[in-house]
Amino acid sequence: MDCPIHNVVMVKTFTRFGIRHSCPKKKCTYVSWNGNQPADERTRLHRQLAHVSFDVLWLSKIFTRTEAYLRLGQAMGKSPNETHIGKFSFEECEQVIRFVEEMTNSGFSGDYYNER
Repeated sequence: MDCPIHNVVMVKTFTRFGIRHSCPKKKCTYVSWNGNQPADERTRLHRQLAHVSFDVLWLSKIFTRTEAYLRLGQAMGKSPNETHIGKFSFEECEQVIRFVEEMTNSGFSGDYYNER
């Protein structure tokens, strides 16, 4: 795996959290965890925020985890294989957060997509 900024091979490290690939260049914040799309610190933090926001949809048992991801994929125009927050850009994470806000403001209606 290469750093998308410096085009150098990222250093693979085994941690208790999984496999981490990081750019060997000083001050470069690009990192990849467990094979996800490499991202800078800003994007990684936004992925975390998107996950915390999104996980409420299925942890609250309003939807199953699978159903929540299917609905997110539909809203973003992505296939199930493409609907992984760990692969999203900063802008896509913004979409996730807006999606959750829309879902919570809509009262979690099962007909959410038919009402739009």
